[in-house]
Amino acid sequence: MTIKELYHDLKADTLNGETNGVDVIIDAEQFNYAYHHSNSAGFKIAMHHHLDKPMIQFSSQLIFPGSETQIDLNPIISKTTEAAISLFDPVGRKCFADGEANLTYLKYDQGFRYEMNNCLIDQGIRDIIWNCRCMPSFGYVGVDYLAYIPMCSGEKLLCANTRMKSIGMEKVPFENNKIVPEAIENPNMIGNISKPDSIDCMPGCAVQENRNQMSFAPYPQRGNF
Repeated sequence: MTIKELYHDLKADTLNGETNGVDVIIDAEQFNYAYHHSNSAGFKIAMHHHLDKPMIQFSSQLIFPGSETQIDLNPIISKTTEAAISLFDPVGRKCFADGEANLTYLKYDQGFRYEMNNCLIDQGIRDIIWNCRCMPSFGYVGVDYLAYIPMCSGEKLLCANTRMKSIGMEKVPFENNKIVPEAIENPNMIGNISKPDSIDCMPGCAVQENRNQMSFAPYPQRGNF
């Protein structure tokens, strides 16, 4: 079975109800450390479609210590009608149908789908590769670019982290517009690979939104220990 078949032909058979959910206990150990750049203590989790690349900065929930948190997840699927897809082009209907937009790095045959957040992440990988000449840690490492560029480290990692602050923005602010010298010298080629065209990211014509409701209770209860 290929990766494409494994992820794109997945047959969902999950069950509803609290007893069919995932139960995890996490120890924050707040007494052992302090991170002064954060406004709070706890954990961030991302709940995402299995064909999407999870990114905490795009969609996450904060789980704070000292409580039991229950998350009720309700997926909502919205689809553009076949009539609208056939009548209008992607710009006219403001969405991409299946197969109309192919991502460069988060490829379909590697288990990813076209989706707005995936597109923004794909363009972020492109931005870092061509301006910092390194592969970011969240990029898919199976692409041919690794024959020509390393994983991000040192000065290139600083470049990548700086440009990461602008992922999803139409224009990179001046303070984040860091570029390494080799990218300035040869902006459109890496080895024998030409710079790919950018994609004007729009939503997919089939969208799944995971709406959730969270409830909290103090933890632990006295009788637990």
